Amino acid sequence: LRGQASSGNGPAGREMWRNCDVVVATAEMLLAALIHGFVGIEELSLLVLDEAHGLRGNSAYAIIMRYFYHPASLRPRVLALTASPLGGRKEGSKVWHLASVEEMQKELKEMETNLDCCLWTDPDVQEC
Repeated sequence: LRGQASSGNGPAGREMWRNCDVVVATAEMLLAALIHGFVGIEELSLLVLDEAHGLRGNSAYAIIMRYFYHPASLRPRVLALTASPLGGRKEGSKVWHLASVEEMQKELKEMETNLDCCLWTDPDVQEC
């Protein structure tokens, strides 16, 4: 496998996207590379999204999927990983909350739509 280190910006970034077999980048770095034409979504064979629960609103993941992935005729496979699809602080609260079953089902359905996928989860997970 060919690789090199780069911040993803400028001529070195363009060369990295053209000459490497595997690129490990933040969502923001990939988005910048797509916007600047360093790489096309059609050139990717696998897109691994870590912390995919961040795919909301105008996050870098959401923009990549909305403006580059979905319109493409040739798309990479996507492996989206998350250990916490829903939960956090409600607006105006400092207290962490767990999602209800209904909230979780809604969030998972939205993730399936955004990622153009079917979600799998551990069948051994039981409701508390």
